[in-house]
Amino acid sequence: MTKPTPALNVFENSLLQLDQLEQNIQLIHRDILNISYLEVNRSPSALDGYDYAFALVFGVLGGIASSNKRIEVMLDKVHTDSSKSNPKAFLGKLLQHNGDEIDQATMSGGLKGFINRDYESRPEVGFHRLMRGHDPFSMSGDNPFQLLCNQHGLLKGILQVFRHLTADTFSKQGLPIPFHSFFDYEKDGKLSNWLLKITKESVKAADVNQVTAFNHMFTVRMQDIGVQGLVYALCRAYFFAHDIKDDIRKSQVKIIAYTSCFFTHGITGMVRQGGVPYINWPTLSMLMKEMFVLFKLNYQEIKSLERVTASLVTENRLLERKVYETGNSLVSHVDGSGYIRELQKQDRIFEDLVDFFEED
Repeated sequence: MTKPTPALNVFENSLLQLDQLEQNIQLIHRDILNISYLEVNRSPSALDGYDYAFALVFGVLGGIASSNKRIEVMLDKVHTDSSKSNPKAFLGKLLQHNGDEIDQATMSGGLKGFINRDYESRPEVGFHRLMRGHDPFSMSGDNPFQLLCNQHGLLKGILQVFRHLTADTFSKQGLPIPFHSFFDYEKDGKLSNWLLKITKESVKAADVNQVTAFNHMFTVRMQDIGVQGLVYALCRAYFFAHDIKDDIRKSQVKIIAYTSCFFTHGITGMVRQGGVPYINWPTLSMLMKEMFVLFKLNYQEIKSLERVTASLVTENRLLERKVYETGNSLVSHVDGSGYIRELQKQDRIFEDLVDFFEED
C-alpha cells in the first residue's frame, strides 16, 4: 500500500486547521451575541404614565395642604395652649414650655426679657427665636440644651428642649432652621443674622411684612413636616397597590412627588406674598436625600456594568488568543503574488506525484 505523500499531508492539515479556525470564529460570534450568562443586574426602572400622574398629584396635594391657612391656625392653637402655665388640651400639656429660659432670659433684678445671644443687644420684634436659644447646634452660650439643663436639671432639661422646640413648630412663626446661629454677623456693634438680612432684602418690593416672610422662608413648621409625611405615605401606598419593588423606580417617583410638592408650596407663597416664596424645608431635605439615593443606586448599576464589561474583555482576549493559536501554523503572504507562487509550488508537487506513478 502506498504511503501518503508529504503534499497530501500538507493539504489535509491545512483543511483541518481552516475548519477548526471557522469553528472558533463561530464560537466567538455566539459568545459575543449571547451575554445573558453574565447575569447583569439591570433594573427595569422605566416610569409609566401612572407613575408620573400619581406622583404629580401627590405632590400638588401636599403643596396645597402645606399652604392651607386653616391647618395653620389649627396647629397654632396647640402652641398657644402649650405656652400657658396651665394648658387644657392633651398636646398642650405634653408640650408645655411656659417660662423656659430660651424664650426670655433672666435679666438683672430678676426681670424676664428678650435678648440676643451676645447678651448685649435686643432682637428685633418677631425674631427672638432666630437671635437666641432655639438652635440646638449653637456653639454659643445660648444653646438650648445648656440653658434648659441649667434651669431644669440634666434629664428634665434635655426632655424640655425637645418639648419646647417641638411646640414651636406648631406655631405660625415656626422654628428657625437648624444651624441658623452660624449665620450671625455684627453690624455697627450690634448682632444680626444673614437670614434676617436676606428676608429684609426680599420684602422690599413685596406685599408682605418681614416677619411673615421669614416665618415661611427660614423656619420649620409642623404643617410642613406633616405634609411631607403625607406625601411619603401616599407614595408608599401607591407602590404597594401597583406592586412596585424596584428601588430605582421608587426613588424616581418620590423625587417627582417631592419636587412638585416643593414647587407648589413655593409658587403659592409667591402669589400670596408678591414674589416671596414659601420654603418647605422638610420636603426639600427629603428631596435631596432621595436624589442621593437615586445617585447611589445608579452608581451601583454602573459599577455592575463595568464588571461585566471587564469580564467580556477578558473572555474576548482568551478567545482571540485561541483563534490566533489555531491559525498560527497557516501560511500567509503579504500580497497576492505570494499565494500565486504557493499554488505554483503545489502544482509542481502534483506533477512530481503524477510522474512518480507513471514511472511505476
